[in-house]
Order: sequence, then structure tokens, then C-alpha cells
Amino acid sequence: MWLSFKSIGDDHLKDPGAQLRRVIDFRQQQIDRRDFLFSDFDDSEEWKGLFRRWLLTFVLERTRSDAGDSGAIASPVRASTAVISAEPASIIPVSPVPSAQFRQVAKFINSLSLDALRIQWPDKEGPLVVAHLQVTASAAMSITYPDTHLGVHEANLLYSSRKDVILAAFERVHIIRSVVADDFRRVPGWYWFSGDIGAALFAFAADHESVAKNALDILRMAKILPAEPYVAPIISQCLRNASLREAALDYLAAVADPASIEGLAAQNDDDAAAGGLLEAAVAARLRRGDESVTEALEEMRVLSDRVKSALTEFVATASAAGLLGAVVSRHEVLRKSAIKALALGGNLVDTLSFSLLRDPSTEVRSIVYESLLAAGAEIDLVAMKKALEGLGADEMRSLVVSYYRRLPLETLLVKLEYYGEDSTEIYEAAALQYPKDFLGRVRRDLRDQMVTFQEQWSLGLRRMFSDEIAQSIEKAWADNINVVTFVRNRYTAAALRALGVGGEKGDLYFGQEYITHGDALVRDAAARVVGRFGTAADAGSLVEVALKSYGGVAEETAVAATNLSGHIEKVILPLLKSGNPTAIRPALARLRKTRSSHAIKVLSSLLRDEKASTRVLAAAEIVKIDPSRAEEILEKYQQEYRYYDVVCWLDRLLFAPVPLLGAFYQELSDTERGW
Repeated sequence: MWLSFKSIGDDHLKDPGAQLRRVIDFRQQQIDRRDFLFSDFDDSEEWKGLFRRWLLTFVLERTRSDAGDSGAIASPVRASTAVISAEPASIIPVSPVPSAQFRQVAKFINSLSLDALRIQWPDKEGPLVVAHLQVTASAAMSITYPDTHLGVHEANLLYSSRKDVILAAFERVHIIRSVVADDFRRVPGWYWFSGDIGAALFAFAADHESVAKNALDILRMAKILPAEPYVAPIISQCLRNASLREAALDYLAAVADPASIEGLAAQNDDDAAAGGLLEAAVAARLRRGDESVTEALEEMRVLSDRVKSALTEFVATASAAGLLGAVVSRHEVLRKSAIKALALGGNLVDTLSFSLLRDPSTEVRSIVYESLLAAGAEIDLVAMKKALEGLGADEMRSLVVSYYRRLPLETLLVKLEYYGEDSTEIYEAAALQYPKDFLGRVRRDLRDQMVTFQEQWSLGLRRMFSDEIAQSIEKAWADNINVVTFVRNRYTAAALRALGVGGEKGDLYFGQEYITHGDALVRDAAARVVGRFGTAADAGSLVEVALKSYGGVAEETAVAATNLSGHIEKVILPLLKSGNPTAIRPALARLRKTRSSHAIKVLSSLLRDEKASTRVLAAAEIVKIDPSRAEEILEKYQQEYRYYDVVCWLDRLLFAPVPLLGAFYQELSDTERGW
């Protein structure tokens, strides 16, 4: 341990204060305990000289020890005048380290001395000097301890004065290394980057695991090709490391030539690496639309994530003939993607469809049933329900409604019972398929909250049974208030969904009436009616629904609200502050339609929002609108209360090399899933 204390002037010693008193007491403890020698220094210049001398002394002593003497090494720190008469310093044992590593350190110290001549240190001591020294010390430590990176606070402190400090080459390299290693996006530093980004990232890919994995991920996202001859040994090194293998394989599958990947597999003696390389080659061929590669998939027992990702791209470009061969694959992800693509294109032949109804995957069977129903094929409803047990409630409802829409209205009316099986699906099917004949009744039912419908059902019971039996049936349902409420809400939601598709402008009344309903299904269905027929005055109620919803409903409702109004306080800001990216995106799109100066003012106010998604997406949008203005905002933002993630993302999107910008925007999009 190298311990040092800054000399304290007489004026401070007279009235040291609480913090300085603790330092003085700690220093006295070291004198009393005699555990460590320490040194006093007067200013930062003296400390820099001490630091370089300590490092050099340590390296020289350690190198001698490594050459023949494995004994302990004394601390290179010289004793202060306060402890000259103390007992000899404690001997600190140091584990043997290869001398080659210390030769690297010695080389670093030599470069540090040379670079120091070019470093422009601030005249006055302060936090910036401390942060700059931290970079130097951290870079030195990283040679012996590769997992050493610049701290978040120090990086941001240095970055806030980036235009006032000139860094040496080794310091800039260490900052970028720390930026690449940062998993939490809190360390800025792309401002100082210069040079070949591909070469730099491949150099980092040969670094410590904490840096290497992220470097490979950035190479993959930026689609930087492995063109240089030095890349092959680096990739081979990563493939031999179990912790880095997946990242290396993902990179190769995304950007490398399939033949070169297969060549690496043939040369690799490690079975796990060779198998992964063959999977990567398959993924690479799939991304290039190679239909013949589907045969190779059958040899794989389990599909890796990289192959599944490539299949999505393959299906988007493959021909119908190629997809027909894929629907018999034993891999669910390939069958599902291929069947869905064929169904959308109208190329799923009936004979093949019916054979797929016995597919082991519930999702595959649901896609096939959906395709057959759309084509008007004869379907056994009972068999369909049994085959799709476990399917989501909304998906099943949609399929059952599609089934009933093929029946005549007279048949539907006969089957329609208030508490009957599939009653709400039959009701919705009649309204969607026969709007001219049935929507009048739908509107009446909404006005009286299904009372007339229930009364008609009661009259039907009396026509079929005696009064006594009819009353007992009615009582059995009416005694359970939860069932009564549930059924009424399901009919109300079905009615509103039908109006959202086939209604007219006057139906806005029903949407407005039910949009504050306590039941989520009713509220969401009402929002669709309001979104279709509403005016600017209705945008606020749509925003309220969007803030209570998730996924597709939140996005659909937010889009509807912003289409109706661009009011900042009532529409845009609530959505932007929601923290839900699916609601934020439509608000940003609407904000772009306003004056750029006005949009930037609104977005700037969100850079200190408590929700990470809100402030980061706002920062990214400012860069898109006006990069030069974004840089000015960054300058001011850093001088006040700030969030590190905002500084980091502004740094990335403003100063990162061009090949990485697309990758960073893609990462930002992927990050939304975690918010």
C-alpha cells in the first residue's frame, strides 16, 4: 500500500474543521501503529513525481525478484519526516507475477513520462486534477489488472471539462476501453476517440473478458467486417474462451462469410467451438436467403438463439417454394415462421393445412386454424377448441368469432343466449358480419346496459320451459353478482369492438360513455371507438387509457391521442413522462411536427425526469432534431444536476464513429424492452 498525505498549512491547522480533523487523526494513527510508511507532498506536481518514482521503483524491485528472488518486497514509499525515527517499515509480500508483465508496466511508465510533457494540467488544483490523475492511475493498474476501468464518477467529472483538458494517447485509449466495458451506459468518452474503429474494437476483443464481450457485441451490431489479417487469431482466441464464445459466434453469424466460418469449424479441435461455428455458418447462410440450408437445420437437435434470429430474416425473404419445405421442419420456430408467412401470402394449401392441425405446437395450430377460417374452410369448432387448449384468451376469442362470422345471421340469432356458451363471441360475430342488421340492436344494448337483452332472454326461457323452471335458471345466475357483472362487461366490450370497426361518427357517444369504465376490456374497446371518431377534445381521455395500458393497446391508444391533438400539456408531456416506450414513441413522432425550437425546449425539460426511458429517449430525439443544439445542451446540462445515462447517450450519439451510430440506435431500441 502506498500511502501519502498532502501537507497542511499552519492556517488550516489552527482551525481544521471536522473533515480535516479526521484526516489529521488518521495520519496520527499511522504514526502510532507503524503499519505503513507514508510520504507527505506539497502539491499535485510533487505527487505526480512521487507516483512515477513509486511505480518505477516497484517495477525494478519486482523484476529483480522475479528473476531469482521470490521473497517479499519493501514498499517504495519514503518515510515522512514525522516517522524518520520509527521502526523499519513492514514488509509487504507480493505474489510472483511474470516479468514480461512488469516490462509492460515499465514501458507504460516510460510512455507516461513522455506523454506527461504533452499533457496540459490545470494550473489550479481541484476536482478535475483528481479526475485526471484517476485516469492515469487506472490506466497503469489495467496493465497488471485487466479488469480495472475508469470509475463512473471520475469519467463524468473529467468529461464535464473535456474541452479544457488534453489527454495523452494512453489515457484516451483507457477511457474508450472503459466506455466499451460499461454495461450500464454511465461512462462517457467517445468524444476523445480517433482512429480506425474496427481495428480498435478488435484490439479490445483480445482484452479482458469484461471488455472483450462488449467489443464483440458492438462489432456485431455495427456489422464491421473482419477484413484485417490480425482478426483471425483474435477470433480464435475468443472461441477458445467459454465466456466469450457465444459473443464471438454471434458476431461471425451476423457479418462473416459462411464459407470462412465453416473453414474455422474444420480447423477447430474443440468440439463445442466447432459445433457453435457450424451453427453460426447456418445462421449466416439463412441471413443470405439460402433456402437449401433448411436441410442442415434438421441435423440440429436444438436451435441456438443466433439461428432463431436468422430464421426471422430468412422467412421475410424466402420464396413460397422454400417456405413449403420449411413447414415440415421438426423445429417449432421454423415451422411457425414459415407457416405464418405462407398464410399471409395466401400460399398455404388446404391439404397441407389440415395435416398441420396435428402439429405438436399450439401456436402453429392456431396459425393454421386462422388461415383455414380466413379461407372459408369447414372447421369443427369443438375440435378446434380442444386442439387450442392453453391458447391465450384474446387469441381464442378472435378465432371463435371468426368461426361464427361464416354463419347466417338467422343461425346466429338462434344460438344467441345471454348466458350461453360462446354467447359474447356470437354477439360480436353478428355485429361485425352483419352491421346493417345488427348494429342498431348493439346501440340499444349499450344505452340500457344490456337490460333489454337480458329481458328477452328471460322471455325465451319461459317459452321453452315452465315459469318455475325459468325462474330457477334465472335465479341461479342472478345470485352470483360477479358472474352477472362479468357477463355484462363481456357483452359491452364486444359491442364496442364492433362499433370500432363498423360504426359511424355518431357512435362516438358510446366511446365517450365507456372510456372511463373500470373493466380494462371495456375501456380498451371504448378507446378504439374514440380514437376512430373523436376530436381534439377527446385526446386527453385517450391519454388516460394509454397510461393505464401496456403493449399494443398502449401504443394504439397513444397513436390515436396524438393523431387527434398535439397539445403539449394535455397529450404530449403525459405520454413522454409515462416511462412506457410504446407510449413515448408516438408522442415523439407528434412532437416532430412542431417547430424544432419548441420541440427541443420540451425535450430539454425531460432530461432530468425520474424515469430513465423518458430522459434517454428525449436526449436521443434532441440529437436527431439538431446535433449542434444537442451539444450546447450537453455543455449546460453537465454544469448542473445531471443523470449519467443522459450524458453517456448524448456522448454516444453525438461523437461515436459513424459505423457505430446505427448500432447504438438499435441498442437503444432493444433497451426499451427492459424499461
